Amino acid sequence: MLQALDHVTLRSTDLDRTLAFFQSLLGLHPGPRPGFAVSGLWLYANGHPVVHVVERPVEGRVGVIEHVAFQARRRAAVSAQLEGAGVPFELVALPDGSALQMFLHDPDGARIELIFKHPEDR
Repeated sequence: MLQALDHVTLRSTDLDRTLAFFQSLLGLHPGPRPGFAVSGLWLYANGHPVVHVVERPVEGRVGVIEHVAFQARRRAAVSAQLEGAGVPFELVALPDGSALQMFLHDPDGARIELIFKHPEDR
């Protein structure tokens, strides 16, 4: 089911400031990002987008982590297991059709994304 940690998505109230921090101090570089409706950026390390940033206020939330994402496989089995346990989830296709995102929450409310990139899982 879970294959690897894919990325962490952070909330930012100032994308330029966030980009300057990660690029200048930590060596990440901005790169391609699908055409989501919300403003943001993807920061890459070794050719992989490891930090996603969305422009959103942080009020009313604990911390600035939007969600943690894992690469996953066997979407039908994962969906059946979650449904059987009564865990609600939402499926969202990436705008470019390259993957299917599944969003759910852990028992303490942390938002989790499972990203299904394999063609048989989309």
